[in-house]
Amino acid sequence: MSTPGDADRWFEHYGVPDITRVSDPGKTLYRAFGLEQATFAELMHPRVLWPWARTAILKGYGVGAPGPNWRQLTGVFVMHRGRTLASVRHRNSAAHVDYVALVRGLKLR
Repeated sequence: MSTPGDADRWFEHYGVPDITRVSDPGKTLYRAFGLEQATFAELMHPRVLWPWARTAILKGYGVGAPGPNWRQLTGVFVMHRGRTLASVRHRNSAAHVDYVALVRGLKLR
C-alpha cells in the first residue's frame, strides 16, 4: 500500500532492496488476493497484544502513530508464470511464517 519511495526505505532497512515488489496504494491486489482488515477484537487478542508490547516496549522500538492502513492484514504469495505456487494469508498482525520453508522445494516449471 506504500508509495515506491516509502517501500524503498523499508526494503533497504531489512536488507532486501533488490526484491521485486508492487506498489498498491489503492489496495487492488489486497482485495484480489482476499486479504481482509482485522477487527478491533482481533487486534486486542492476547496473541496480538503480547508480541506488540514485547516489540514496542520491552525491545524499545516504541509506539508510533497508526498509519491509515493499520488494520490491513497482509499475506505472501509466490507467483510463477501466472500461477500461485504458495500462499499465506496472515490471520493477525502477530503471525510469524518461515518464508524460506514456504518456497523450499517448489517446482518452477
